[in-house]
Formats: sequence, C-alpha cells, structure tokens
Amino acid sequence: MRLENINFHYIIVTMLAFINGKIRNKNFTNSYAVIEANSIGYKVDVSLSTLSQLKLDTGLTLYIHTMANEAGIRLCGFLTRAEQEFFELLISVSGIGAKAAFKILDGFSIDQLCSAIMREDEKLLAEAKGIGKKTAQRIILELKNKVNGFASLKPQENYGNAEVYSVLNDLGFNSNDVEAKLKLAQEQNIDNDVESLLRFCLASHPNA
Repeated sequence: MRLENINFHYIIVTMLAFINGKIRNKNFTNSYAVIEANSIGYKVDVSLSTLSQLKLDTGLTLYIHTMANEAGIRLCGFLTRAEQEFFELLISVSGIGAKAAFKILDGFSIDQLCSAIMREDEKLLAEAKGIGKKTAQRIILELKNKVNGFASLKPQENYGNAEVYSVLNDLGFNSNDVEAKLKLAQEQNIDNDVESLLRFCLASHPNA
C-alpha cells in the first residue's frame, strides 16, 4: 500500500467521533466488538463491562477514541461521552495504557473514581485489576486537579457515598452490590451521611 494511502486512511479514521451501527460480533477473550456501519465492519476495543451490555444485531452508538502507533490504529469505544473523556484522562497518566484504563473503568463507576482520587484513596484505586499501589498514587498525583467537577460528580453531595464505598469495600462487600444499595437508599430518601448510609447498607445486605 502506498504511503499516501496509509496517511489518508489514518486521517479519515482519526476523524471518527462516534460509530452508529449494529453489533455483529463480541469477543470476550480480547475484549472487542465488531460494529457494522455503512457496510463496513469496525473492530472496536471496549471494556468487559461495556461488552457485556452489548447485544448482537442490535443498533447502538459508541463514542470513539482513536489510538495510533507503530503497531497500527486502534479504536476504543464507549457507551457515554463521560466514559470516553475519563478514559482519555486515565491514559494521560504516565505508564497507563488503554488496557489498564479499561480495567480501571471495569472496576468502578466514574463518580467512584473521581471521589477516590479527590480523597487520595489509593487503597481503593489499587483494587482494580493490574493496578498496584504506585500506579494508584500516580493517578492521584496527576489527576487530582483535573477530576474536580468532572462529569456529573458533585463532591459535596457524594462524599458520604464515597466514604461508605470505602468502608464496605474494606469489609469485603461487592462494589456492584454497594452501588445498588446506595441507589436504593437514595430512592428511599435515607439521609446522605455516613452513619445512616452504612446502617442502611449493612441492614439490607443478606450477609450482614
């Protein structure tokens, strides 16, 4: 292939902001999906949590971040713009590539990550697969001044929830279960303070 054709293809792909099409294949081993759009099949890397939400032959929109290096061009896909933007924040941290960033997003919601970073909770961040203490410290150091006010997070309103997350995770509770309990607490108008939320989550948990 001629060099100018490669450059032209690179320019076209890097202009992608999103892909709207149908899911034609899902690969959990290598964590990617194939999306057909305008008779073209795009191989898009996604997190495992995103992949589990995709249904074959169903239409959807994935927001795209394009990565390019000597190995080629890589499309990374996200269900929301917020997730895409936070992924871009994560890969801006020295030593964190797409694979590690996807694992971090698999382990926590964006609000949880923002809260942990602002509270300098390196222990919670280090719970993500493949993320050790030093990497967690680097994430906090490089992103603490960038995540304040990110997406829908309101630190003064969510601090209690983040504190509950940290305590219950230390007790061995499943993060997804804690998130569901906190959502239920909000629906039932439980006071948004640590003591009330902890009491509610512990009382409503089958293993408590």
